[in-house]
Amino acid sequence: MELSPEQLGQVIEYLKRWNTAVCAICQNDDWAVAATVFALPEYKLRRTAISTNIQAVFPLIPLTCKTCGNVLFLSAIAAGVVPGPIKELQNG
Repeated sequence: MELSPEQLGQVIEYLKRWNTAVCAICQNDDWAVAATVFALPEYKLRRTAISTNIQAVFPLIPLTCKTCGNVLFLSAIAAGVVPGPIKELQNG
């Protein structure tokens, strides 16, 4: 899901509530905020021959260190650009 300019501004305002994170790898604090929301799917161990395609997903916004490329994930629900709680989606 692409964020509108207003939603991206909302994410940036959300991030301004706290001190800027220092990168765990290079110790810099210059981050790029992605304008796309990605979904991290739930891992399910398939124990039976019959399995479901229903899984929980967690919507995330990547924050990428501009120096080394390390990536942090921000909850799009917590940032207020995706309504919560986590929804279940049918794949296929």
